[in-house]
Amino acid sequence: MDHKGDSLCKNCIHRFRRVFIPLRPEDYVDEEGNRALVGDENIIITNQCLVTSMDLDGDITIECDSYKSKEEKEISSPFFKHLT
Repeated sequence: MDHKGDSLCKNCIHRFRRVFIPLRPEDYVDEEGNRALVGDENIIITNQCLVTSMDLDGDITIECDSYKSKEEKEISSPFFKHLT
């Protein structure tokens, strides 16, 4: 059964997505110590939960007490309130 894309986090207001080009790519390594950027790659994309500070790229969340849909108007997270 393929669950790719089924994570609650995909549509949660607590999901923080960052796309960036590192100035020192040699400083970015994975859990095994291998360089995160290989060959012509120069962009890093990270997805993080603002509530738990967890990396969201390695898991599929099917239930979460802090989930709040992006469709809901009220923002309960104190982070980035001024941007709404």
